[in-house]
Amino acid sequence: MITRGLQVKAVIAIKLQNGVYEVIGDGGAVDEPDREVLSPDSPTSRHFLFYFRDETIEVVARDWSFTRKMPGVG
Repeated sequence: MITRGLQVKAVIAIKLQNGVYEVIGDGGAVDEPDREVLSPDSPTSRHFLFYFRDETIEVVARDWSFTRKMPGVG
């Protein structure tokens, strides 16, 4: 749950892969000084959280994909 003043918003995080979650519900961006906004959200934007060993990345995008390249192949 995210609380802002007296307003409470229900949020669910669905695990997509190890360390990758999609936030469902109105998670709404919180104004924090360490956020970098590259472009405004669109009506089709989705909210993703990527958890790594030492860092967390929060992304609002239409979609995402991950492609792993093997060294020495292609």
